[in-house]
Amino acid sequence: MSTLLQTLRAASGRVSTFNDNAGLGNALEIANTVAGTKDGSQATYDGINDAGDGFSSCDSDLRFEYTFDPATAGGRIEFVRIICRAKYTQLLASISGTIAGSISGTDVATQALSTFVTDFQHDRTTDPADGTPWTNAKINGKVWGGFLHLVGNTALGAGEVQCSELTLEVWGTVDPPVPLKMGIVHPMRRIEIRNLRSRREIDRTSTRVASGFVMTAGYETFERSLAEGCPVECYRFVSGATEFRYTSADETITLATGAYAPEVVVRDSADFSQEDTAGNITVRLGRSNPVALLGVSYVPPTPVFLTIYRKHRGDPETIIHWQGRVVSWSFNGPEATLTCAPISQIFRRRVPAIAFESQCNWHLYGPGCTVAKASFKDSGTVSAVSGVNVNSAVAATRASGWFRNGWLEIATGERRFIVDHVGDLIVLMNKLPALAVGTAIDLYAGCDRTEAVCSSKFSNLVNHLGFPRVPTRNPYGGAIS
Repeated sequence: MSTLLQTLRAASGRVSTFNDNAGLGNALEIANTVAGTKDGSQATYDGINDAGDGFSSCDSDLRFEYTFDPATAGGRIEFVRIICRAKYTQLLASISGTIAGSISGTDVATQALSTFVTDFQHDRTTDPADGTPWTNAKINGKVWGGFLHLVGNTALGAGEVQCSELTLEVWGTVDPPVPLKMGIVHPMRRIEIRNLRSRREIDRTSTRVASGFVMTAGYETFERSLAEGCPVECYRFVSGATEFRYTSADETITLATGAYAPEVVVRDSADFSQEDTAGNITVRLGRSNPVALLGVSYVPPTPVFLTIYRKHRGDPETIIHWQGRVVSWSFNGPEATLTCAPISQIFRRRVPAIAFESQCNWHLYGPGCTVAKASFKDSGTVSAVSGVNVNSAVAATRASGWFRNGWLEIATGERRFIVDHVGDLIVLMNKLPALAVGTAIDLYAGCDRTEAVCSSKFSNLVNHLGFPRVPTRNPYGGAIS
């Protein structure tokens, strides 16, 4: 429920602009003072007195503006209320008067006056200049006032329209009580510590405290609140040097890591079971989202890492709620589902990773392999492409099978594993959408990780980390012969 946070009244000089639209020359601006606009009396006011001239209808308007007391409202501002008392007096027939609030020269909520005394009131939830919510700084940066208009439809028309007691009220939600948060406290000093878990107040008098903390409002306070919490989440996807930042909020959220744009993004809660997928979450985005598009046809060559930040509106404290990486993409109609594994999964890897097997354990062209990748690269262009089948003259310069178990790479760094090579035909594991006739490509020779190929193709037998002489017969599977 909204609460009146602050009442603002005129603080300094009135600036008025009077227009005699009908050119009668006998319309009168009724002056006012700063003191008069907040004295609670209708005897002092701004207004127009127009008696007409017996020949032409009257038409006059008056804009009046004040400098108000500064807004220092504590809490979350929901709207600003403009209030004034309006007097309308019709001396002769066919005269009408209107009043409107004025914000830096912009009229809001024009109201026809039909009685002798009317309480004008208008609530404004956003700044008319940019449509954003009010803050104390925004309120103080505006010029507030009103606009009066008097018009008559006959030559004998005469009347008055006047305004007094112009007031601004700032309404919103009061900040929750600030609890104590433990911090360093001087010895022998009386302190009060609020236990967030039990909500009990502990009063320690003349007690020596070697170390502790001083309570301040923060994330934990709002998170445990039954009514004051207003959580928002920010999603930061990082793929190499590229970042994508989104928030589940309905407005841009700015953190130390940058600005997070509103986006339809939904996640489920983390699974904390004992399964291998414990800690995984799924994040759902629109299919056309740039992060979703990264995995449309193939897992991106550069890992996509995700950090989820969580905070509460009105609270500067931000926590890292979850960290990990995207491990798979799936699509269902207009929705993309990203399966994300926590960063802790790296501790589930087998260490050491060396297996006692006949094939080499090293990654091709990696540190243990030591073969120079550039020495086994052939560059050319695509002459034809159809799905996973790619034709290139450069492939025909090598014997069939030379590039099998290697990869094809383009200038952007995207690559695809080569499952077969015959003549000028390269067969990829997955389609590469960026490929077209004329696209520049690099082909890297493949390796089946056997001792024979390591020696004959790469002359690298000294670094082969396989165990081809492992007995193939299991002595526990039968009798000794």
